[in-house]
Amino acid sequence: MKTVVRLMAGLVVFVSCHQGLDVDESSVTGWDKPKWISDALKAVASNRWPRVKALCYWHERWKNHEGDFSDLRIDSSVKAKAAYQAGAKHSNFVTEPQFLYWGGMLRLEAPEKGIYLGAFPGFGATEDVVTESNLRDFETIAGHPVAWAYFSDNWYHAIQFPSLSVARIKAAKRVPFIRMMMRSEDNLLPDSQYRLQQIVDGKFDKDLHKWAQEAKNTQLPIMVEFGTEVNGDWFPWNGKYNGEAQGAERFKQSFRRIVDIFREEEAYNVTWAYHVDSSSSPKAPWNTMAAYYPGDDYVDWIGVSIYGPQKPSEGYSGSFASKLDAAYSEITAISPTKPIAILEWGISEPNSTGRVPRSISAR
Repeated sequence: MKTVVRLMAGLVVFVSCHQGLDVDESSVTGWDKPKWISDALKAVASNRWPRVKALCYWHERWKNHEGDFSDLRIDSSVKAKAAYQAGAKHSNFVTEPQFLYWGGMLRLEAPEKGIYLGAFPGFGATEDVVTESNLRDFETIAGHPVAWAYFSDNWYHAIQFPSLSVARIKAAKRVPFIRMMMRSEDNLLPDSQYRLQQIVDGKFDKDLHKWAQEAKNTQLPIMVEFGTEVNGDWFPWNGKYNGEAQGAERFKQSFRRIVDIFREEEAYNVTWAYHVDSSSSPKAPWNTMAAYYPGDDYVDWIGVSIYGPQKPSEGYSGSFASKLDAAYSEITAISPTKPIAILEWGISEPNSTGRVPRSISAR
């Protein structure tokens, strides 16, 4: 017998102390961030892509090597914040996750009606500084609770279950979505410590078994992905650094091995996501979206990243809709049945300085 388990997000009112960047919108040139956000939300809410069942905004600001700032935060300006809030109010967006309990397994289901709204709610430059206050601040700014809170589990020093981060998200009564990031440091290509073949060979089995045990012991529904944006050569698990075509095969074997370890530990409270970028880099036959797919038996959701310009120095490359239109057939061809989540989306301000920010949250 199948039982649908719903976790109630609840109605909570928060007072924000978030510091947004006050942008002089009359000086912004290059592209229109508020319109890009508004058009994206309208297009997704219209069911233009019927298999898209979740949308997860990447809310972050960081400094670039050039000295300028990438500001993807939804409150980077008054108009950007208003555009997001207005679009997110559409009745097709939902924030109450639905879990299916069947055969001892707990899985996040696509909503019976509507599209989930999740977020990476500004958990720091390393994507793993998880605090309940950051999550609450984001929800206040966005005007809605999140279906899940997305963050990275970096293997900088060891492979360890992020128990404190999960506990903080639990305290906020939200679902943790963990990105397993097989890297010893950022932007090191290839990585000096980790290789896919090492996972295939079982070198990290002991650590992964312990990770799975701790995930199980939380008794919480948890979402996990391994190998974010695997078809992008900006991460060390891409085939480019693991043998190209052989690297794609090693990724599939690594993904399967990790999931099999979780099954051995009976960590059936984990929902698994496979995550690609909307544009493969490099463009090569061994680096397609489907080339790394471990199979329907190992994946519950298919995720994709879709961004506008992420730096002020980038050129405008088109609307959210044009990007998803171009990639949709390739994404849906990965699996004929799995629901699709836009696991990362966002756009920077076209000119963002290092000025001390002041709050725009109350405007």
